[in-house]
Amino acid sequence: MRIWPNDPDNDADNDGVSGDVDCEPHSDLSPTVVVNGTDTGVTNHLFDDGCTINDLIAQIAASSSSPKKFHTKVKALTRSLKKDGILSRAEQGAIDAAAKAP
Repeated sequence: MRIWPNDPDNDADNDGVSGDVDCEPHSDLSPTVVVNGTDTGVTNHLFDDGCTINDLIAQIAASSSSPKKFHTKVKALTRSLKKDGILSRAEQGAIDAAAKAP
């Protein structure tokens, strides 16, 4: 059986994006962004490609070899999200602060 893009029967995480085109087939759909165990209170935005902010941060964590590199990469992400109008300055700061925490 062929699975078509955006097929609701192929959406394991129920984010509205079919698993064959979903950037994260098992998205973290928590309502808020949580970094290093800290709930930032920032809305966990779901992007059109099926990724959430939490998913992007988890990908950064998996690819970072040190806490400093993790923080640097998260800051780059939040800077981009702020530039795109997804985050406010306060939201950017809350995520950055949580990423810096030990």
